[in-house]
Amino acid sequence: MILAVAAIVVVAGLVVVAPSIFGRGTDPAATARIAVGGSPARDIGEGWTAVTLPLTPIASPSPSPTPEPPQPTRYRIKSGDTIYSIAAKFNLRMSSVMWSNGLTNALIHVGRWLTLPPSDGLMTAVVDGETLETLADRVHVVAETIATANGLTEDAVLTKGQLLFIPDGRGPKIDLTHLPPGLSGSSPLRKFSWPLANWQLSQTFGCTGFWAEPRLGNCAHFHGGIDLVAAVGTPVRAVGAGTVTFSGWNGGGGWMVCINHGQKITTCYAHMYALTVRVGARVQRGTMVGRLGGTGNSTGAHLHFEIWKGPRGPDGVRLNPWVYLP
Repeated sequence: MILAVAAIVVVAGLVVVAPSIFGRGTDPAATARIAVGGSPARDIGEGWTAVTLPLTPIASPSPSPTPEPPQPTRYRIKSGDTIYSIAAKFNLRMSSVMWSNGLTNALIHVGRWLTLPPSDGLMTAVVDGETLETLADRVHVVAETIATANGLTEDAVLTKGQLLFIPDGRGPKIDLTHLPPGLSGSSPLRKFSWPLANWQLSQTFGCTGFWAEPRLGNCAHFHGGIDLVAAVGTPVRAVGAGTVTFSGWNGGGGWMVCINHGQKITTCYAHMYALTVRVGARVQRGTMVGRLGGTGNSTGAHLHFEIWKGPRGPDGVRLNPWVYLP
């Protein structure tokens, strides 16, 4: 018995079925007829059979929705706010807040509204005649970064006053010599990591309304560090590499550790309930130095974190931690 194998060709909805070379010479009447969707098959000679099939058009894919550009947050400055506490509250760098609001120093005024970017970078308004390329040059990024972050095409035409978010964008140089009363400026070049993984700010650095803090300069009450609230037992970690210069009981500071990071910079971690390093130990950034507690003069469990230029005490100068933290 000879096996017949059909070859099928589809052209513009016409299906043509032919026997293979093994089937040539057989009786055309023996050739299978095909009926699809009720359409009859028909012979077209030489053992070929044709069937008309309807063609279903292929639907075009739905276009992807254009992503919404990132939206800024509006914040009104309240009494007791500093540029540093506002940045911490919104998990932003100080520079991101300042650049987004055209600030070149840390002096702010109660009642003013601030525009805060959704993440580190800056919000900026397009100036007259500005293009993606010229804007990119102004904020020190590439045009593609701006287009991607704001759902724009790379040939998009910008309009005057259009508010755009620039990830990793940079503004003009920030002057840290004119700080609010009681704040000691320092170089922003050294960046430490955070001493806690998760925290809430309970008291910032500088002038405060908290009656228990001592007077300093123009401040009726001055707080020499920042207070970060977290769960008791939370690991407290070194913010940078250095050598432990103090590890023990510090009276009002409770169980405390201090680390010399070189260049006369010292960090201290107070109110812990357990210490995990000894004096003389060499630590790296992220090394656990103790566990958060509420020992010493404390109104509750928190970490009091300080940075000093020189030794901690009357021979040293308190530095503003927000300048050093990311």
